[in-house]
Parts: sequence; C-alpha cells; structure tokens
Amino acid sequence: LVSLSKTIQYLYLPLEGEEISFQPRSIFSFSWEREIIMITTKVYSKPTNHRPHTPSKPFLFGTLILLFSVITMTINSHNFMMKSIEHSTKLMAAKATIREAYHEELWSISEEGTKRISKRNIEDEEFLKRDCFRARNTTVPRDMYGKLPRPYINLGFPKMGTTSLHGFFGCGGYRSVHYRCNVTTSCGDCLKEQASRYYNAHGDDHSNTNDDIRNINRDNPPPLTLRTCGHSDMYAQIDNGMYFPQIELLPDLLNSLPNATFFITFRSMHMWWKSLKAWPPSEPIRKMNNILRNINITGLPEGKGRDLREMSEWFCWHVERVRDLLDNSGGNGDRNQYLVEVDIEEEGVGRYMQDLFRIHKSCWGHANANVLLHPELKGNGTAELEMPKGGGAHGVGDLPWLIRGKIIKGGGLVMDENNATNIVVGNKK
Repeated sequence: LVSLSKTIQYLYLPLEGEEISFQPRSIFSFSWEREIIMITTKVYSKPTNHRPHTPSKPFLFGTLILLFSVITMTINSHNFMMKSIEHSTKLMAAKATIREAYHEELWSISEEGTKRISKRNIEDEEFLKRDCFRARNTTVPRDMYGKLPRPYINLGFPKMGTTSLHGFFGCGGYRSVHYRCNVTTSCGDCLKEQASRYYNAHGDDHSNTNDDIRNINRDNPPPLTLRTCGHSDMYAQIDNGMYFPQIELLPDLLNSLPNATFFITFRSMHMWWKSLKAWPPSEPIRKMNNILRNINITGLPEGKGRDLREMSEWFCWHVERVRDLLDNSGGNGDRNQYLVEVDIEEEGVGRYMQDLFRIHKSCWGHANANVLLHPELKGNGTAELEMPKGGGAHGVGDLPWLIRGKIIKGGGLVMDENNATNIVVGNKK
C-alpha cells in the first residue's frame, strides 16, 4: 500500500503551493477502485486548481530501477533454478549409482549365499545316499520267516513308525506295548532304574542321569529285563522321549536278551525332520526337535540337532552302531538274535512284514500320524489321540495296549464286538 501511494503521488503531484494528504483506510474496508478514482479525478475541495501532472523524473527513474530489479530477479531465479536442476540431476545420478552398486553387491551376496546353500543341499543329498539311511531286507534268512524269536524290541527313534509297529502286532493278536511297559511306568524309566539300582548295589555311586548311566563300568553289565517292566511280545517304543535305553544301554540290552528280534525303522530324513518339528501338534513351541537338542543324548550332545544334517548324522551313527553289534549274530553260538530293518514309507512294507511274521498285510498302516501333516489319514484311530497332560516329550504316553487284537486303555477291561473278557495286566484285572 505504501509503494502504491508513493507511485500515485509521483503521477499526480499537486500544484505548486498546495498539499495533499493520502491516508489509506483500513485493509478490511479499503476499496482500490474508489481510492484510485478519487485520486485520478481529483475530487478535492478545490478541483479547479488541480490538473494531471506530467510524470516527473523521479518517477521515471524509479520505474527504471523497478524494471531492472524485476529483470535481475528473473535472471537470478532462472540461474538458481537451472543450478538446482543441475544439482538435483547430479544427486539423482549419484543415488542411482549407489543404488546400482548396492543392488550389485546384494545380488553378489545373494548369489554367493545361494551357491553355498545349493552346495550344502548337494552335500546333504550325497550324505543321505549312504547305506545307513537305507533299510536292508536281507538281514533275516528265508528259513526264519515266521519263526523269529520273541520278544520283539524296537531300537528305532520316535516318529519313525513306532506306533505303526505297535498297531501291526496288536492287530495280529500279539501283546504289544508302546512307551509304557506297565500302567504307570514308561519302559525307558524302568530300564534306567534297573541299571542305576544294579550299579549302586555294586559300589558305583551313580544318580539317575544320562551322563552317569553312560559312563558306568561295562566290565560287569547289568542283567536288564523288559519282562520285569511289563510282560509283552512287542516293545514298540522303549524310550520315553527324554531317555533312550536303545542308545545308553544298548550293549547291556543285547547281553541281557540273547534270544530276541530287534527292529530298526527307517523313513525319509526330510519327512522325519519335518515330523519332529511339528510334533506334538498341541504344543506350539515345545516341539520334539527342540527337546532332543537340549537333553544331551549320546551321539547328540546338547546344542546339536539344529538342522536336518545334524539330526541325520545322529540317526546314521545309531544305525551303524546297532548293525555292528547285531550283524551276523543270528543263530551263532549262545545267541539267537536277529535284526529286522523296516522302511515304513516303502510301498511293499506290509507284504514284507506279512512274510516275516505271518500277520496279514492289512494290519500295517500309519498310526499316531500328525493329521496336520497327513490330512489323508484323518480318522485313523491313533492318529487323533489327545496329548496327555504331563506325558512324554512326544505326548503318546496314553496310547492303548494291544493284546491279541483287543484294546486295553490303562490296563482295564478288554472289549471286542462279541464279548467282554477280563485279562490280567500286571497287578490289574
């Protein structure tokens, strides 16, 4: 407003000797048109004494300065804008270069990581081609088919078809136990207690820990007996998920059972690892693979078992150890021991088991399967048992006993379609 008033004063100067006062009104009530008209038409008290004045030199000079300033500002703005554009272009180019270099480095790292993973996978696949991951069907002579000595004892690992063996022999009319050797005690706890009690009685002060039982003097092995734990034809799982007699007490078991048939079960290591990570389905965090890593088992020290390779190495070590102790033992000297190797995923496994034990192949099937991983088995009897509270690490402590094709839950009454029969189980009737 001040600049405008100055300019108008330069344009319309009063006559010599007269003064004019220009005071703009409030910005809220100021009317440009009204003020300009008032000034240009010279509506004053003495209009005849006023006339339009020729622009003065100061006005022309001010106008030139104004034009020059506008031109200078325009040029400077243009230069500034061009410099800004140039700077932005350089900055964008630099960022693009950095981004490209980063992506190249990232791709290089990713490519190197992929190569390492591919190399590890190739090494794993080569490792998994070893004989210790393949079940042999030549361990039992043909003339022993249908004549293998009892008891039958599974030396395999959890989630390797233990309940399939349990169901197969129960279906065939044999007495079969799984996990628990009697109503209240697991087979693993019973054998561990036997070994500990024996060595304590013979002057070895050992507590019930894996390390103590593992390091005991083997010069005088304990006379272990599963029949003391619970009388059965088939012991489908002798570990309790925390203690593994088939590892810690393997030589003692073989010495104590000179007439027996032992089992090792096999399956795809990939599927076994997947099953360990998903079992039990009712536990979102405490899965079996993590449990096995933290309990310090012989061959699998605490902290090992983090991946498929480490768990497979443990399995391979156990298989080779069992084979070394049992190969060529059948019918030799005072021992009548045989090793049966069963691939639970092999297509003809039912037929093979039928030939060995004269039990119809229809008795073979998936049991205790995780229906989340195997939805095709939904409805299978043992596949959907609820996990027991406070049971074993793998939650199969309440699987029923199978006796001559009938089912006993908790050592109670045996029922079939036609009748109910009382059978003595331990001290229960």
